[in-house]
Amino acid sequence: MAHDFPPLKNDLLLRAARGEVVERPPCWIMRQAGRYLPEYHEAKGTNDFFACCRSPEIASTLTLQPIDRFDSLLDAAIIFSDILVIPQALGMTVEMVDKKGPHFPSPLTGPEDPQYASVMAVDLPTAAAELDYVYKAITMTRHKLAGRVPLIGFCGAPWTLLCYMVEGGGTKLFIQSKKTAYDNYGDSLHQKDAEIERLRAELEAAKEQVREMQRQILATKGATGGDFLRIQDVDHFDHRCQQLCSHAQQWVLRFSKFSDMRACRLTNEINDEKVIDRLDNAVLDGSDVDRYLVDRVKRRDIFMSMTMNMIWEFVFTRYLFGMDREQRQKLKSLEKLLTDVGPPQAVRQWRAVTLTLLARRASFKEQRDLDTEAVVQAIIHTLSTVLPPPSNMEAQIQSQLRRVMREAVDLSIEMRTQRAEYMMLPPLQPTYDENGELAETVTFNASLMNERSGDGSVSNEDLESQSAVVRVVLFPLVVKKGDDTGDGDEEIVVCPAQVLVARNHDKRRSLSGNAGRLLTPSSDAGGAALSYTNRSDISMRTDGTYNPQQARTPEAEYFAGGI
Repeated sequence: MAHDFPPLKNDLLLRAARGEVVERPPCWIMRQAGRYLPEYHEAKGTNDFFACCRSPEIASTLTLQPIDRFDSLLDAAIIFSDILVIPQALGMTVEMVDKKGPHFPSPLTGPEDPQYASVMAVDLPTAAAELDYVYKAITMTRHKLAGRVPLIGFCGAPWTLLCYMVEGGGTKLFIQSKKTAYDNYGDSLHQKDAEIERLRAELEAAKEQVREMQRQILATKGATGGDFLRIQDVDHFDHRCQQLCSHAQQWVLRFSKFSDMRACRLTNEINDEKVIDRLDNAVLDGSDVDRYLVDRVKRRDIFMSMTMNMIWEFVFTRYLFGMDREQRQKLKSLEKLLTDVGPPQAVRQWRAVTLTLLARRASFKEQRDLDTEAVVQAIIHTLSTVLPPPSNMEAQIQSQLRRVMREAVDLSIEMRTQRAEYMMLPPLQPTYDENGELAETVTFNASLMNERSGDGSVSNEDLESQSAVVRVVLFPLVVKKGDDTGDGDEEIVVCPAQVLVARNHDKRRSLSGNAGRLLTPSSDAGGAALSYTNRSDISMRTDGTYNPQQARTPEAEYFAGGI
């Protein structure tokens, strides 16, 4: 279920957790909410500790108390709960004894304990249902926080929970825990063996499902008398990419012209760090993005770059856009297994056939429409933060963007259902040093790029010989790997990157930390990542991983679903 949470205003802790350079260390405190606060006792009333945990309203109130009291001093809220709600969900009794701590009246004594069988019999859905109050408290608290700070929580490692469940409370010696572990390691190994066998059985079942889908495909192919796969050539995809670029530019033009008489918000007027990052990453030559935002014509180039970057990130990096996460992970794992043992041509044929069938299912189309709308809202939110459109034009703007998005989604699916690997590579991003200064520029490469300013006085070859600096990427590079049958690893350019070169070199404002990178990790859609700085050849790596640096927007759970 998707939740429309308010956008996050302070993501300092999240950026630090990702390893990014931050302006200061984030601050949060152990036992941040608790009995040292007078308001804690008032909200707690006569309820015991676990009763407070089990009440979403009380837990949410207690979580927010330190955030409200120490406004702007804390960088995270910590959900009011306890790691021992897990044993409670497994059916054990846990009490919080005043001045002593947690206490289990009947701790586990070993596999012969009648409790042991009942605890081990609790499956994940049952435990999750028992812990529903925790999820409700988290959802309620995120809404109440209104994006002020992120919400974090603590969980207990398996060994920690085992110690409490076996010892009956806190301990310094762990005598019973160690004895239980040593006495029952054989049973534990047998359980792990059983889990491995179960996973193998699930994999075999997944393989059989794939075989059944392929049998359905062959039956459909026989009934129609034609080839089930629709194999297209390079010219087709070049035309489709050029068409998508043109239609996206037309939409950006309309979006901007609807607000021609309005001034853009400059970066110092925007409170959303994610939007600022997208603005900074749209300009590659080190010039100040605000200088383009104040120009009602030049700002369209920035909007185009941001729009296509988000379309690439949310659409073209997906294994298959519209596929649910569980199915996606199973197919990716299966493809990896096939790649380890089978010839590439056969694996690519299998992938093309399987994804073609999945793309025709009604359930897939429903999810694709939901995901498409999520991306539409993310793009609208980002651009409207910079240039709010007239309220009476919002419906028309969204309707026009939906048409562009459907075209992008259809193209991404068509590229993924070919025997050859068609890949839209990561858009270029600027590289800054630790002082926030531009570390290096990207020079024009005639074999990989096409200049789109409309100034025909200088050819692409001349721009390359002059080492012209790329200012903005309007549309990323698209390449093909292998021939139309899926054989070979030859790499060719399908559609050059559509770029604008720098005409003026303005000093960029100082930034804190590394605002972007020249390259991003490879995409999930086949694992291609481009390495080029004024080179005539293409160098790609395929590793099947993707970890975009831009934080995802909160419009829908779709963006948190990974690749």
